[in-house]
Amino acid sequence: MAKAALPHMKKTGPTNGACIVNMTSYLQDIATPFQSHAAAAKAGIDVLTNTLGVEWAEYGVRVIGIAPGGIAGTVGGPNGRVFGNNENKASSDKVGSASETQFGEPSPDQVRKEGTPAGRWGRVEDIALSCVFMCSSAATWITATRLTVDGGQVHRAKDFVQMKNAIEAKSAKQKREYSGGVAKSKL
Repeated sequence: MAKAALPHMKKTGPTNGACIVNMTSYLQDIATPFQSHAAAAKAGIDVLTNTLGVEWAEYGVRVIGIAPGGIAGTVGGPNGRVFGNNENKASSDKVGSASETQFGEPSPDQVRKEGTPAGRWGRVEDIALSCVFMCSSAATWITATRLTVDGGQVHRAKDFVQMKNAIEAKSAKQKREYSGGVAKSKL
């Protein structure tokens, strides 16, 4: 498709800019069990994005990739058929638990606990707006690369909030009990 569009994009590229947006992922950057087929395909898209972005820059054609994280309501989202795990969740994580909102959606703390620092699943609009930005005049210096739009999921910060809270509690305890590295006198 990109090759078929190139002659037309060459006409508008130098004047108004032209941009090809490829949907990719980041699971090719990390070991994602049972996803080798998808990771290989996405790695190919990344190489194509980078190569075409370099080769076609002289025509004013930019080529970029967007790598979404878990997007609610999609097959690759938190409840989708690919990575969804509703049937595998413990009963304490099901609708009605204290960690969920009144609509059965996980709370921000629960989403952070599962590895999304932003505290919410992505929305289709997040990806759409990322594409609008990458195709706009605000991004004319961006080509041959990938933009990850995932609320921080790629960093695999699962249970970060709980770890941070445990560290803060331990630190507060030590500040109460020690002064200058020495236990405070009980006298």
